[in-house]
Amino acid sequence: MDCTEFLTGLFGATEFWAAIMGSLVSGGIALAVQILVFRDARNKRNQEANEKKRTLGHSLLLKMVELHSNVTQLSVHIEDIFEEAEKNGTNPWQELQPLANLSDKVSFDISEKTLVLEFKDDDSSMRSSPLIEPITASLISM
Repeated sequence: MDCTEFLTGLFGATEFWAAIMGSLVSGGIALAVQILVFRDARNKRNQEANEKKRTLGHSLLLKMVELHSNVTQLSVHIEDIFEEAEKNGTNPWQELQPLANLSDKVSFDISEKTLVLEFKDDDSSMRSSPLIEPITASLISM
């Protein structure tokens, strides 16, 4: 039996083509399942990353609200000093009262600061908000 007869017999046999088709079909199914598994894993990673960003955003928002409250209280305190000085005809420094119930220092984690820098809007006020922390800390410590 020479090589030509062997190949003709092999390629002409239905068992050979059945085996080839079976392996192609099973390989295609395995590929499709693997693609679905990878897609599902990527979606889960994206959901976890979005949930982490959402949590950081809420934390950042609460800290910004607290900073706003602190600065507003300081502003009201200073305005009261000037009103009292004007009413009494004295200098504002003479009416100065110590601040009561100082709030705790608000500090931002590095992950919160980088979240602000990732905003797609090119709003410079939002991008500079991590710089507010040292400014307000120095205001309150005065």
